[in-house]
Amino acid sequence: MTLGGVGGRVARAVVLRGLLRVPLVARRGAGLFSGVAIGYPGPGPVGTRAVVPGLAEVQRGAGCVLMLPRAAADVDARVPVLRRPDDGPALLVRPDGYVAWAGDPASGEWRPVLSRLEPGAG
Repeated sequence: MTLGGVGGRVARAVVLRGLLRVPLVARRGAGLFSGVAIGYPGPGPVGTRAVVPGLAEVQRGAGCVLMLPRAAADVDARVPVLRRPDDGPALLVRPDGYVAWAGDPASGEWRPVLSRLEPGAG
């Protein structure tokens, strides 16, 4: 894939064309190129992409978003808050859609993480 010149370009085009005809390879490649399939290591959902209904609409005009479990008590977050459709952990979602923190919202452990991401918001 690192061959230079015309021969390298032709070889890459032939190889990629062949690989992209395989549905699994095409889906994986699309996910990596778009960023949707990229994850970062972290405990539990931290570092994974948050895929929750309504999140994209809220993030268009916001920075971080705090997602609370369905039954959690309200918190004063100073950032948009969404309710999860389930009882999973609370999630602090970065503007790029990745989870920066996950846990019990009552612990307040999300506040220092938010302060690092958005000074003055936590």
